[in-house]
Amino acid sequence: MVHATRSLPRIEITRALGIPCTTLERALIDIAGTEDAITLERAVEQAFALNLLGRTRMREALDRANGRRGSARLRRLVLRLLEDLPWTRSELERRFLRLVHDAGLPAPVVNRHREGHRVDFAWPRAELVVETDGRATHDNPYAFHNDRARDLDLELAGWHVLRLSWSQVVGEPERVSKLLLARLCRRPHPLSIQRIKRPFQ
Repeated sequence: MVHATRSLPRIEITRALGIPCTTLERALIDIAGTEDAITLERAVEQAFALNLLGRTRMREALDRANGRRGSARLRRLVLRLLEDLPWTRSELERRFLRLVHDAGLPAPVVNRHREGHRVDFAWPRAELVVETDGRATHDNPYAFHNDRARDLDLELAGWHVLRLSWSQVVGEPERVSKLLLARLCRRPHPLSIQRIKRPFQ
């Protein structure tokens, strides 16, 4: 499909294999304005199946497209489904979710509370937590202290915490994928087993 536009905000541009392209949300809006209902529904279904949409990004993209041809139809189509989408808070989190999907790994729980702390990603069965640390929000004394206090709480409760930077997620996806796979296949931590068994002794 070839499509031309007079307006393409920088926020709606991303890269795939180093090639500039529109974001998935913008692509859906373009499809909504040029293709029939069946094609649009199939595109939305595929995006959901691959776990590539985020509700914040989709809502923001629809708001920017307000009044564009097809945007109302797309809004009606996805509105009832938005609550089931992962709630990502940053581009780094979105890149990490894409990495997990591309590696064929199980989808994590996104931005939920564990041991009284909101964590970026968690695999409860493997007792694994991953925090994606962007410099903009973590490169200060308060965040430094808070992050380590939170990690201590989680580790004491039996979770293993991995902290990943932008350069690792974006620049070393194969190494990150191998590490995640190794952790997800590892048996539960001995302290966790003791913690679970203790109430029944």
